[in-house]
Amino acid sequence: RDLALHKDSSSEDIIEALNDAKTKTLLSTSSQLKALLAKPPTDEKLKEKTYRAELADSLERMNLLGHVVTRTRKRDININRPQRIVHRESVPMTEVEKDFYTAVTELTRNYAVRKNIVEGFLLATFQRQVSSCPSATLKNWQSKDYSWIEDIINESDQEDGDIQDESMSLRDYIFINLPKTITVDALEKNDSKFDRVYTVIKEYLNENPEHKVILFTTFRATAKYLEQRFLKANVDSMLLWGNMNAPKQEFIDEFRESNKLKILISTEVAAEGVDLQFSNFLVNYDLPWNPMRVEQRIGRIDRLGQKADKLHIWNLYFKDSIDDRIVTRLMNRLKIFEEALGEPEPVVGEAISRLEAELLTRPLTEEEENQRIEQTAQALENLRQVQLHLQENASQIISHGGLLLEKIEAAQDFSKRVTEMDLIVYVKDYLINHAQGHTLEEHINVLNTFDIKLPPKMAADLDEYLRRSQLLGQTGLSTGNIRKCQFLNKVNYQGNRTYEVINQFHPLIR
Repeated sequence: RDLALHKDSSSEDIIEALNDAKTKTLLSTSSQLKALLAKPPTDEKLKEKTYRAELADSLERMNLLGHVVTRTRKRDININRPQRIVHRESVPMTEVEKDFYTAVTELTRNYAVRKNIVEGFLLATFQRQVSSCPSATLKNWQSKDYSWIEDIINESDQEDGDIQDESMSLRDYIFINLPKTITVDALEKNDSKFDRVYTVIKEYLNENPEHKVILFTTFRATAKYLEQRFLKANVDSMLLWGNMNAPKQEFIDEFRESNKLKILISTEVAAEGVDLQFSNFLVNYDLPWNPMRVEQRIGRIDRLGQKADKLHIWNLYFKDSIDDRIVTRLMNRLKIFEEALGEPEPVVGEAISRLEAELLTRPLTEEEENQRIEQTAQALENLRQVQLHLQENASQIISHGGLLLEKIEAAQDFSKRVTEMDLIVYVKDYLINHAQGHTLEEHINVLNTFDIKLPPKMAADLDEYLRRSQLLGQTGLSTGNIRKCQFLNKVNYQGNRTYEVINQFHPLIR
């Protein structure tokens, strides 16, 4: 089988191995071996990757251990596994929350049109922050010094009050153009999601005073806000996020041993590499779209050492938000929360990543979004049916999963890698097609090294993207000019980072 998959194996090598196998006592009467030797592979056929994969499959089925060796997947082991009880709740927005969500949506679209940016990515990013916690989001935006805005306001003669400036970031633009009735205090007093989570957690802790609750959120601003709100409500909690002054395990140990602390509020920092099986109640205050991140969160309490028979997983999201559509139309349908994924499911993760990229980089209507979500859900359901069929018939082949991977590898180009010239051609092609007015000058005496200058509009857009993605300092292109950009096929200095940033930025400006 290995010979069949290896690109350097000739027909002569494979036929020689088949004849050698025929001399073995246990294979001397194999009808499959005789059939292969009757129509042996040729060098011409071996040029086809599909033929190599089929040949490897035939050889695998001849394996005499295939009938006695079975492969058990981690997800299929259910002995003493606690039951996952999933609670879903779409929380209706209050009027001020709905006004905030709508205003952010409309202002983002206006900003994108004026900047000539595909608004999908920007729109959904800010919508998801608002969907996590409106009050925390606005408070975070308000933490900046906006005194400089007064000059623009005083000089503005626009009757509609829509204030703009070419150097203004999207966050600034949204903040200064929000209706004056939308304030941090108004959002905090009308926080429907916190009111609901506080009620449920309080009832749970009253009934189970010895238990502890794990609460996950994607955003640091939300985590800090929740800690303060629970403190005001006389519920002791602990905040956990990255870059704290001690290892995260020390904080977790303190939380576990404390009789006073009841809620652990964490960002994704506690979603992997830690054990939280001392709790059986997990709250997703906001939801990642990537199912592997969801499973990582749940996997902190659904692991060896969990003594509870039932695990309570409570998912919160605003009704009629983008999160609502993703959860109700995709995650619930695929039972993302109920079924332990066990092993990584790369195909599912990749499919949802493609969906996310499309939803965030194209100006789709709600109906078009729902249609794409349904299409992805159906495609993944079909894929699961195929996988189930393969698993049910896998007893005749050893290392079934490994064989599938080898088939995929055999169907791809062998030993393919990105070369320095690939990077240069990619960047040249990109700049020619999407950056009219740029300059790209090669250094005569320095191999694969260029000076790049972007048009002012593109440099401004790139700067906005880097700020939003927290990638400032990774490339000098955001200034419009970068000298001695060296392209190498390994991660090094600014060259490869510049290539990566251009590659990520591409969907925003094409």
